[in-house]
Amino acid sequence: MLVGSVGSSQGAAGTIQMTIDVTNEGSAPCRIKGYPTIQLLDSNMTEMTTTVVQGMADFEPAAANAAPTTQHLAAGGTDEFVMQYSDVPSGTQTTCPEAASINVYPPGSATPFNVIASITPCGLGMLNVSPFFSGT
Repeated sequence: MLVGSVGSSQGAAGTIQMTIDVTNEGSAPCRIKGYPTIQLLDSNMTEMTTTVVQGMADFEPAAANAAPTTQHLAAGGTDEFVMQYSDVPSGTQTTCPEAASINVYPPGSATPFNVIASITPCGLGMLNVSPFFSGT
């Protein structure tokens, strides 16, 4: 069973970057390869407009910019992925909608885990995401 939590978060010039730590709370190891699928949720757990772009950002740390590789996640082990978004309204937006949490779907899984994260991505909920990578 995978669970997630917000790791580090930083922002500058309207771009926010957030690391999501993913821990294997199961008793057996698992493998993850690829990019997460993300669904933003409001405070009522209702799905919000979400647009996910794989890669296409200058992530920190550098490992987040690498091509996806198979991650071997031991029981109790942790991996990460990075999300970036703009919190600057664009077009006709005067404010950006606030998400209260995100559902994260590991590659190839139809079962998400939920991460509590109060974020306000503009531009139709546009999020750039990195592939999963080994925690730093």
